Amino acid sequence: MSLALLMKTPGDVLDYDVSFDEWLTGDDRINGWEATVADSAAVIDRGDYTDRSVRLWISGGANGDTAQISLTVTTAQGRTKVVCFKLRIKECR
Repeated sequence: MSLALLMKTPGDVLDYDVSFDEWLTGDDRINGWEATVADSAAVIDRGDYTDRSVRLWISGGANGDTAQISLTVTTAQGRTKVVCFKLRIKECR
């Protein structure tokens, strides 16, 4: 399985929404999250969540970086799900 590849410039501060609608069952809901960035100077500035999705706000990074974002959610019924995606950082030309 390949990771989704998204793009941003080093100066962008953008939000990235991750939906868990297809994974969550019944009345289970997200009750916590943790996210990390690897292989880049990009930063997760903050995150918000609803019962079924997480929004991460990401800034920075250096031109040419490919950040590896790992998002882990936990649910009210004790489930844990990890979602990963790549974020390519590239200056506008």
